[in-house]
Amino acid sequence: MEVKKDQKAKAKGQAGAEGKPKKWQAQSNALRDAMRSMREDKNAVAQGKPLPTRAPAVNAVDPSFVQCPHCGRNFNESAAERHIPKCGDIKAKPTRLVRGQGTQLGSSSRKIQTKK
Repeated sequence: MEVKKDQKAKAKGQAGAEGKPKKWQAQSNALRDAMRSMREDKNAVAQGKPLPTRAPAVNAVDPSFVQCPHCGRNFNESAAERHIPKCGDIKAKPTRLVRGQGTQLGSSSRKIQTKK
């Protein structure tokens, strides 16, 4: 019995050939967690209990991606090799767009003059 549990634990923790976690395995675990939480919610509603509180699901970045140290974007390995050297040399690097900044070309800035 103990041996089977150890084998299952090793199988769950298995990584790819290069030591990276498998993408399908992460997606499968996320689906299982979502199904489990929905089942718990359904049972709680059926029994008249309050819904269990849990942390909101976070969209995690694929662990095989590499983050650019200059702009913070995520790329696969081959794209990161091309992007990172170029990104460090860009002089006119755009900043992150934030709502409410910019040229103010919205309808509120275009005032229509009416005749009096």
